[in-house]
Amino acid sequence: MKLFLRAYAKINPYLNITGRREDGYHELDIIFRPVTLYDELELEIDGDDGVRLICDRADLAGDNIIHKAYGKLKERRPDLPGFSAVLRKHIPSGAGMGGGSSDAAAFLWGANELACLGLGQEELMEIGAGVGADVPACLLQRVCAGEGIGERLTVIGGAAGVSYLVIKPQESFSTPAMYAQYDRMLEAGRIGRGRTSAPIARAMAAGDAAGEAKRFYNVFEKVVPERKKIAGLKKLLLAAGADGAVMTGSGSCVVGAFADAKGRNLACRRLVSLQKKGEKLLGGCAFYSCESLDESRELSYVYMIRCGDGSLYTGWTKDPEKRLKTHKSGQGAKYTRSRGAQEMVYLEAFDSRRAALGREYAIKQLDRSGKLALTEK
Repeated sequence: MKLFLRAYAKINPYLNITGRREDGYHELDIIFRPVTLYDELELEIDGDDGVRLICDRADLAGDNIIHKAYGKLKERRPDLPGFSAVLRKHIPSGAGMGGGSSDAAAFLWGANELACLGLGQEELMEIGAGVGADVPACLLQRVCAGEGIGERLTVIGGAAGVSYLVIKPQESFSTPAMYAQYDRMLEAGRIGRGRTSAPIARAMAAGDAAGEAKRFYNVFEKVVPERKKIAGLKKLLLAAGADGAVMTGSGSCVVGAFADAKGRNLACRRLVSLQKKGEKLLGGCAFYSCESLDESRELSYVYMIRCGDGSLYTGWTKDPEKRLKTHKSGQGAKYTRSRGAQEMVYLEAFDSRRAALGREYAIKQLDRSGKLALTEK
């Protein structure tokens, strides 16, 4: 069986540094919010060991964080089989949106499902923390507050239906360099630690999207090498109608929050127009639209049944075994009742109902020979 996964990005409505540990890592006060911008990961069991990864970004196909995730999972479960994976990138890299962490999280979740490892969410998050600080939040896939290095998470909830416009400058920032600059500024007394996430967390828990946006904060905005540019992009978003704007993670993406998609889309058109007219701050910038994520990762399956006369029936279900029994008992679709369902010859799993329904529709558009070719996979 092949599993199709969406590795969802995150934004940080709030990020502050509260201390530094003896091991050199920094203590954070941070909030994660998953959004609908995603990478695509196809995963299936293949071989005895390792991950054979194909990526549409050649620079990410070699030493990928997915390989690290596999290694950490193998430490916990030595019986872990090998996998083949196809990764399609849509989340911008070096952006502070957790692109790599979300890919690792999707792999851990998918490998657990495909190999029937039976690991619970807490165990997966523990393994994920060894892969990267943001991986547990990407596995949890809920609005949450983080402590420690970001791995101790508390679900706080948040307003649904918030629309975001993301601006990715050409520049990307080094996270270690950002932390080092923060330490230098702190020692010089040029930055303080007085803020707390409590006010924005209360607004989020109350579903107050506007109140949340007004309390956006990221301490890294004070230490990034392109402070004026980041500040300028925030001002452009606010002038275009955003309720609030903030740089996410260690940058360099700047995110504007809007009450609805209509306002967000209008703002995007205005900023693209400014870019075409030569606005220097927007030179080389890319734009991404997304919403707050309110989607479950319950698996949905697309299946194909061969009937007694050799014809094929394609459908969608949450429970393939139960659906096959229904068809074979004569209680399924009219098509299989008249032709006699025999066996399930094709099965794909998706972690998004919408993606599964889209795949089912695409298969139904194939001619008979095209459908038969699918059964050979």
